[in-house]
Amino acid sequence: MTNSRHGPSPTCTPPYKPKAVRPRANHPWLRTTFSLAPRLTALGLCRPTRHHVSPRPRRGASLFELMAAMSAASVVLATSTALVHRTFFIESRSRAVVADERVALRLARQFRTDVHEASTVAVCRDDSDAPLVDIADGEGSVRYRVTESGLLRVAMSGTAEACREPFSFSRPVTWTVRREGLLIMLSGSAAADASPRPKLAVDIVAAARPGGFAAPGQGGSP
Repeated sequence: MTNSRHGPSPTCTPPYKPKAVRPRANHPWLRTTFSLAPRLTALGLCRPTRHHVSPRPRRGASLFELMAAMSAASVVLATSTALVHRTFFIESRSRAVVADERVALRLARQFRTDVHEASTVAVCRDDSDAPLVDIADGEGSVRYRVTESGLLRVAMSGTAEACREPFSFSRPVTWTVRREGLLIMLSGSAAADASPRPKLAVDIVAAARPGGFAAPGQGGSP
């Protein structure tokens, strides 16, 4: 189309219309809207557009399961208690056996020393009131008496007691003494009991000096 007066007319184009932008999930204002949605929903200003997923209901334990768990725990606890008690019992018995061995070694060393240094040795046979062994030297005497827990060593200075030394065991022991030539044999024994302790046996042999035994009339063995 031409215009004779003003020349050719310019071409007419329709006005520019921008395309509609579809909002995406990563759009800034959309993220802001999603972040504000829970707050607005809590205030009652809007309703949630998404479906609310309810949590799965928790499953509780039944009475049978509780009873089974309690029974198993009781069995384990009772077994553990029995094992611990048995362990402590065996340990205490083992300590008693070791203590008896130490007392027997100390008694053997002291008895041999007294017999070797003695000038006369009197051995008792049947009289329970008399000392089991009466050992005399130039300055005094040493007597071994039977007690409920073991033996008692009494050192005499003249007619007065100078000192006492007990040799105690963890159980009653039966003591015997006999003489064979120049040898004096002191023996003690205790039978095994219901506890896991072995039989206690103490055998001590000491050699006396020649001519160091008391005469028969003085309470010694013939």
